[in-house]
Amino acid sequence: MKVTALTGLSPVSESIIRRRHSLFGHVTRLAEDTPAHQALRCHVDMTLGRFPDRSWRRRPGGPRNRWLDQLRGDNNYSPADLWRRASSRGHSGGDATVLADYALTTTT
Repeated sequence: MKVTALTGLSPVSESIIRRRHSLFGHVTRLAEDTPAHQALRCHVDMTLGRFPDRSWRRRPGGPRNRWLDQLRGDNNYSPADLWRRASSRGHSGGDATVLADYALTTTT
């Protein structure tokens, strides 16, 4: 019998996907002068062919499958679409409540 059937909990892979998207949205909505926001913005721009410099090239070696590739694989949205969706979601200014699976919801 599967663990998910015994416990009634969702598979671990679903929790990982949910948290991956939650982190992406959080970093997207950080202040523009925050290094994490700037790094993610640069990476999203590179997926659109906007490189920091004309001579820029990826270093040899390292993984070809990046974090943004995993996000795209989760739901078939491009990183730029995910960026637009996450930044338009914004923060409503309501109180943040932590749920059992660590997702944040806002209350109005």
